[in-house]
Amino acid sequence: MTAVAPEFSIDDFKLAVPSSRHSQKLDFALQAFAKRNFYAHIYYDDFMSASRFIGVEHIDSSGNLRNKFEAYATAYIANAHAMIDSFPYVIFLALPPLTYVDKNGAKKNISPSNSNWNDNFYAALSIPKYRKLSIMFRSILENDEDFVLLRSLSNNHKHKFLTRISNNARRLRYEVIDPNTGRVRHIEIAKFFARVHNKLLPRIFKLYEELQACANK
Repeated sequence: MTAVAPEFSIDDFKLAVPSSRHSQKLDFALQAFAKRNFYAHIYYDDFMSASRFIGVEHIDSSGNLRNKFEAYATAYIANAHAMIDSFPYVIFLALPPLTYVDKNGAKKNISPSNSNWNDNFYAALSIPKYRKLSIMFRSILENDEDFVLLRSLSNNHKHKFLTRISNNARRLRYEVIDPNTGRVRHIEIAKFFARVHNKLLPRIFKLYEELQACANK
């Protein structure tokens, strides 16, 4: 069953942001966010439907069933992560110039290339005017294990290799390899996707709502 995403109005968001040199780029970024959300919902449903037949996959010599659920899982990971990963860039476009002080005490500007989920970006948000937004940002960055796993899987898929999916005819599990120890841990995919879809992604919508309030101040 498809999770119901919180309502998010791109038009309302753009109205809250004062006109700036970034208006067109912000429109493109918001449209991409909305598309990624739509795609993520499609692939979530597709994966959940395909995974109902995992018992048959063991006797499917064609490989079609495995190809389906692997493709849907990989596509879901990519789009859900892209939705979240683009958020700092949207902040950069929506708010006045942000700065932070680096470890050497030098004042640095936030730019498109360093608009990321990291401590420097959090530091740039850490001013009284954006206090609630910065707290929400930090909470996901530091305390959301599903965000950390989603980002790790997505980056691994892009730059290294696809995470293997094991099938014991009862559930599908990612075999996640620890790069430091080489140890493997198993993540039940359906439960992980459900948490991302029903808990993590709604937290991102809440961040957008707070960003809209900050832009309107």
